[in-house]
Amino acid sequence: MNAEVYVKLRKLKQKYGSHEFGRICQALLELTFRKLGFSTRGRAVERPDITCERGEERYAIEVKTVQGSRVRFTERDVGGVQEFQSTGKIIPCFAVLAIEPHSEWLIANGLSLKPQDYDRIALRAREITKLSEEVNSAFPLILEDYFDLAMNRGSEGLRSRLATT
Repeated sequence: MNAEVYVKLRKLKQKYGSHEFGRICQALLELTFRKLGFSTRGRAVERPDITCERGEERYAIEVKTVQGSRVRFTERDVGGVQEFQSTGKIIPCFAVLAIEPHSEWLIANGLSLKPQDYDRIALRAREITKLSEEVNSAFPLILEDYFDLAMNRGSEGLRSRLATT
C-alpha cells in the first residue's frame, strides 16, 4: 500500500484513539472482504471480529492493529477464532494491520497460535499469502471510498454502511 494510506490511517488514529481506531479498521476490513466477493458477518464486541466466506473459503478473523514489530494475541483472541475450527471447514485467522509508512495487512493462519506476543516477521511463516495480497490490493480503494465517513462518524458510520450493503 502507498504513503497516502499511511497518512489516512494516522489521521484516523489521531482523531479517535487506539480503541475506536481498531473498530474502524475492523469495519474497513469487512468492507474490503465484501468488495472481494465474500459474504461477511462482523461482530463489534464478540469474537471473532469477522467471519467471511466465498465459495469454499471460510475464515474466522480476529483483527489487530499495531505500530512496531510485535503483536499480542490474548487467550480471548485465540479462543475466539479457534473455536470455529471444530467443523474443520473454517480457518481461524488473525488479520494484523501494521501502521507504518508501508502499511499492510498480514492475514495469518491462527490454527496453532498460542496466547502470547509475536513478532510480525515471524507471523509471515503462517501467512495466507493469496488472501493477504487480495486484501492489500483492495484496501486502499476501500479506505479512499470510506475515509470521509470514517472521519466524520467513526466505526458507527461504517457499521451503518455495512448494514445497508
